[in-house]
Order: sequence, then structure tokens, then C-alpha cells
Amino acid sequence: MRLRILLIAVVTALRCTAVALAAPASVKAPRITGTPAYNQVLTCQPGTWAGSPVAFSYTWTSGEDVGGDQVGVQQKLRVPSGAINYGLSCTVTATDAGGATAAATSPGVAVAAGVTTIKIKKVKTRPNLITITGQVGPSASTRYMKMKGSVALGIKQKDGFLELSRSTGYVKPNGDFTISAVTSGRARFAILYYPSSTLYQQLTVQTRALRVPK
Repeated sequence: MRLRILLIAVVTALRCTAVALAAPASVKAPRITGTPAYNQVLTCQPGTWAGSPVAFSYTWTSGEDVGGDQVGVQQKLRVPSGAINYGLSCTVTATDAGGATAAATSPGVAVAAGVTTIKIKKVKTRPNLITITGQVGPSASTRYMKMKGSVALGIKQKDGFLELSRSTGYVKPNGDFTISAVTSGRARFAILYYPSSTLYQQLTVQTRALRVPK
């Protein structure tokens, strides 16, 4: 009888040990929260796990398919310009007290093209000449692949845009620009920004009603 009780105790202990050493298992997949846009911060939520994990590690990947280029290893990720127009996914690796690991990957999210902006800072008018100084952004749209893009100065019309001049390649790395055009009269003058990379939204417009003297 004493031997039987001892055997039962040993079997029970082994079963408990087996449960304790079981590798973590994903019950609910990880998910990505936040706004999937350039320079926004995303968070990889680890999901729900069985098996008593004590630590999580994270790997962010970007590419046309899950498992592309690695872009981060923290729980939070500031979306890089290289992820624009590509999917982002996050793989969570869970580790238990015994060192056993298991991984699960979140559904991918798409990162939309970056939205550019134009700010007119200063306008000078002289007889038959207008000069506009401003800034385009975000700055990454001018820095991406070291391409600076261009701005155009023209007149906004009902059926389109009458371009008066274009400054190609003169947008500074911080987005600053200065552009002039020969013209006169009253009109709604407009600045258009053409990012050099098609990964950004193009033809962003900023207008201002002005009169240029003759």
C-alpha cells in the first residue's frame, strides 16, 4: 500500500512538472494598434497566451508579404518612410520560466502614402514679380532617398492650374523653398508640391488671393 501511494505521488508530480514545462501557446493572435501612417507610433499587443509565459519579445517586419524586412524589435514602432505602401506585421515570441518559446504573428496592416503639406510663410510683390517663401512637409518627404522634389508657382483656376514657374530640386532638406514668377494682376496664386518619391501624395496645393502690381 505504501509503495502504491508513493508511485501515485511520483506520477502526480511528473504530470505537474509536464504542465509547468509546456511551451507557451497562442490562444488569441497578436494585433497592431495605432494609426498606420508615416511617423505615427504603433503598438504590438501580444495577444492571449496559455502556458504561463513570463516574457515577450517583438519583431516588426515590412514587405509585400509577411516575413519581409525587419524594421523594429520593440513593442512600439514609429512607422518609417520605407514602410509606406507596404504591409507591417508584428511577430511576438513568448518565453516561459523554463525557457520554452513559441511565436505568433499579427495580421498585417497597410501603411498609406504619406500626406504632404505646404505652408506659405512670406509673400513679396514688386511690379510684375511675385516671390513666395514657404515650407513643405513632412520633412521625410524631402529627405526620402535624398530626393528633394520640386514646387511650382501658378494661378489656381476653375478648371485647373496655370503654372508660371517651377523650382526643381531647390527644396531644402528641411522643406524650405523660395520661388518667384513674372506676372501681374489680381489672382488666386497657388503653390503645388511635387515630391520626388511617388510614395507620397502628390499635387498638394496651398493658395492665397493676391494682387501683383504692374
